[in-house]
Amino acid sequence: MGLGSRRLGQCADLLARLRVYAPLTAGLLSPVKADAALHTQHRSQLDRLYQRVVDDLDKLMQAVGLKDLRVNPNANKIPTTGTITV
Repeated sequence: MGLGSRRLGQCADLLARLRVYAPLTAGLLSPVKADAALHTQHRSQLDRLYQRVVDDLDKLMQAVGLKDLRVNPNANKIPTTGTITV
């Protein structure tokens, strides 16, 4: 196997992983609140599968002593009392 074909294989593998992990990561970091209100029957098969992965990851994080896998979007924001102008 040549170097060029090996690189193509690595690129294909990376793209395949991105197709799986990008939606999962987006759903964890910025979940859509309206999705939670949807009944399971109205979700696509892919959405149901991702939800099962998220639920299992939450159980895993709790089992190892971490409370929640989801990131708090306000965790790195500095609270201010006044208006900031530039």
